[in-house]
Parts: sequence; structure tokens; C-alpha cells
Amino acid sequence: MKKIHSSFMLFVALCSMQSIAEQPHIQSSNRQIMQQSLTHQLAMALAKEDKKQLSALQVAFLKQNALSTEQFHRQTQITENILTRIFKTDKNLTPKFLDYLYFEPTESNDATLNNAMKQNLLVSFFANEKAKIYIKHNSNTQTFIDLLLENGAKSSQLVQVEGSAKAILQSIAQQMQQDFSPKTVFSITENRISLIVPSSQIKPRLALANAIFDKQFKGVEVDDFSYLDQPRSNLQHNNQAIRYKTFQAMLEGLEN
Repeated sequence: MKKIHSSFMLFVALCSMQSIAEQPHIQSSNRQIMQQSLTHQLAMALAKEDKKQLSALQVAFLKQNALSTEQFHRQTQITENILTRIFKTDKNLTPKFLDYLYFEPTESNDATLNNAMKQNLLVSFFANEKAKIYIKHNSNTQTFIDLLLENGAKSSQLVQVEGSAKAILQSIAQQMQQDFSPKTVFSITENRISLIVPSSQIKPRLALANAIFDKQFKGVEVDDFSYLDQPRSNLQHNNQAIRYKTFQAMLEGLEN
């Protein structure tokens, strides 16, 4: 019930934001402030599992619900599926049916961390040698590009990208539209992407990616192949900070 209630509340917040956005008499700056306030309140309530605050927010948000019943239930179902995959998964394997890799390297002089990044990247590539690889740009990006080229990757399949994680994932979604057009519904092995990102960021990134892809497609599988940048024991529990970041990332992905 907690999962369903949290999912429900998350989309009621989104519904309220859409309703606010459709009222022309509200000035743009005020609307943005209201949206940010609602988002922040909801994320904090969910992170703290504050039932009293959730109940109060539910009453306020429902008054502003502008979505049809069908749309609302569809969005709630999507959210439940995303949260279940993110908070319940204990897998960290790379499948052999990937079309896209998103690699987010960490800038570090730590040899152990750099080796972990290289290992995860190469394992993913060797299992999926035709996948398109998106590498987020930073000071050590070229090291990983050279590594891939030395191991048989083609320049045409490597995409070095700048900008936020959201912008990069949106560009991958656009590429999916081109590669699979006009298809938008996929089976489990048809359209998959693996996120090779720091373990400290994996849950927010999974939430962001799933939210972005689920707006346009059905059945895009997002896999976790994160590398450790923190003690493994830190991954055993979803503390308030992780929950807050994850819910915020999902809201960010669902916004246009």
C-alpha cells in the first residue's frame, strides 16, 4: 500500500502542476514558484514518509486535478512500475540485448575507481558490440573513448555529449524515435539501454531515465550497470537522501 500511495501522490502532484500551467491568469514567475513549492513539498514528504503531510497534500492536489481518469490511472501505473524497478532491484548485470549505453564517468585520480569504470564499460561493450554509446563529457572522457577504439569500437557508434543527464537522455530518446520509427511499444529484448554511472547516483538516474522514456514509449528497458564509487554497504538501504533525490529526479524527467 505504501508503494501505491507514494505513486499516487507523485502523479497527483504532476496533475496539479499541469492544472496550474493551464490557467492563463497566473503569471509565469508565480506559476514556476508554485510548481517548485509543490514539487519540493511532495518530495520531502515522500522522502520522510510523512503520512500527515501526504494526506494534507493529497487534499490540496486533488482539487487541482486536470487529467482524465484514464490518463491519471495510466500515469499512476507507470510511476508504480518505475519505483518498483528502482527500489526493489538487486541486479547489476549487463544484458546482451542493448541498443544504447549511457556512460557517465567520474573525474578521479583514484586508480581503483578508474579501473572499475573501464571494466564496466568494456564488459558492456563486449556483450553489445553494435550498441550506440553515449559518453558524458568531462576532463577524462577521451581516456574512455580511446579505450573503446582500441578494443574494436567504431567512431560512428561513439557519441560524446555535454549537458545535463536529462538533456543527454532526452537526446537518446530522440535517437530511439529515429531508429525505431514509427514503433513505440517494445518487447523485453527490443529496445534496451544500460546506465553505467556511479553507484551513488544510480537510483536518481534510473528514475530520470525511466520517466523520460515512459513518456514516449512502452517497454523500453533501463538496466543498472553502475560502478562502485562508495562502500557497497551504502547500497543496502534507501535512506532519506536517496529517496528524496530519486523522487526529485523522476519529477524532473516527467516535466517537459
